[in-house]
Amino acid sequence: MKTKYLAIMCAVLAICCSSFPLQAETKTAGKLALTKGQKIAFLGDSITAAGARKGGYCRLVLSALNKQGFEVTGVFAGIGGHKSNQMLARLEKDVLKHKPDWMTLSCGVNDVWHGARGVALGPYKKNITEIVTRAQAAGVKVMLLTSTMIKEDQSTALNQKLLPYNAFLKQLAKDKKCLLADLNTEMQEALKKFPADAPKGKQLTRDGVHMNALGNAMMARGVLKAFGLADDDKTGFVSLFNGKDLTGWDAKPNWWYVEDGAITSQSTPEKPCKKCNYLIWKGGKPADFELRLKYKLIGGNSGIQFRSQRRPDWDTFGYQADMDAAGTWTGCIFAHGRGKVSGRGTRTVFDEKGKKTITKISDPAKLIKHVKVNDWNEYRIIAKGPKLTLMINGVVMCEAVDNAKGKAAREGIIALQVHPGPPMKVQFKDIELKKLTP
Repeated sequence: MKTKYLAIMCAVLAICCSSFPLQAETKTAGKLALTKGQKIAFLGDSITAAGARKGGYCRLVLSALNKQGFEVTGVFAGIGGHKSNQMLARLEKDVLKHKPDWMTLSCGVNDVWHGARGVALGPYKKNITEIVTRAQAAGVKVMLLTSTMIKEDQSTALNQKLLPYNAFLKQLAKDKKCLLADLNTEMQEALKKFPADAPKGKQLTRDGVHMNALGNAMMARGVLKAFGLADDDKTGFVSLFNGKDLTGWDAKPNWWYVEDGAITSQSTPEKPCKKCNYLIWKGGKPADFELRLKYKLIGGNSGIQFRSQRRPDWDTFGYQADMDAAGTWTGCIFAHGRGKVSGRGTRTVFDEKGKKTITKISDPAKLIKHVKVNDWNEYRIIAKGPKLTLMINGVVMCEAVDNAKGKAAREGIIALQVHPGPPMKVQFKDIELKKLTP
């Protein structure tokens, strides 16, 4: 993998996995399909065979469930190149004789991809239906997995040919009362998280078909969702704003208020802002955390302070996730006394002496197109150790790894800014914080 894209891949992995229920704190989304001590068989082709290796999707599923105390075990029944007819032929030997409680079935890629050596839609339907019927007759519950994409481009002829195969699986899941993990949709959505100029074709796969680390995480996420684990990336988050008033915040008089369920500050020609002031959260000085909020900025400039120091007269000093109406500073990390720490589209690494190394991770002009003007946007700040990541609307804007001695901060206050200059209005809502393990 090219070095200049390493930061992109690491960032996307963090994005993808941040909402995957692979952590011990995961909660269930209502009733969970599994019970303690059950056995899961994973039937499939080479994608599933690789999924049985360390870091593969089968292993990730088992690990996540066992972290929840389910004490599940696995039967790994993936064989490279296999299609629906071959899986049907070995169902008894590779799955049923092991007496699993559950079977996940991943089948369809080779039936389509192998062309003349594949399996046409009619026989495929017959084979898959027979697999499910036999498994259920043996007392095995079934989860159907829609086939993942071929070559990561939905417009290709192969992926278009795959559409009716996946449509059949969805209907069969309803008819046979199977669980369904729609991994094809999960994959298409995950691909949208990559920057537009990221290299194509090997974002979630090693070769266009077989999963890399990101793809395995994506598949595990889909299976765990289907089992009933919460796909709620609000897990562990606490709200910092009640939507009604400024309880829990310290505001400079006459500058901050709640309007339409959002924290609001506005300057006008009649009431100009002559000096920055900050609405300061009184809940502590977070160290490692993820902060999420939605903002709307009309004119001017604003920002979100984090790991910062409080100063007199509602002032602050420290890191800021920046934003401005002109789009010049939006998605940049600024710091008082240091200026731009990391610009949009870059990853900046500071050593202990403050020397910085800048790597481009995306085109700043393309990134700003993800930001909606005069409308609501979601800002995410992830601070863990020396690493700081800013995201807007699900897209990584910039990163910094700050080891500068005497300048880098590891904890501090959170605050919202109103900036001097031309008339402006800024609003914030849905403010949530999750503390991260160091």
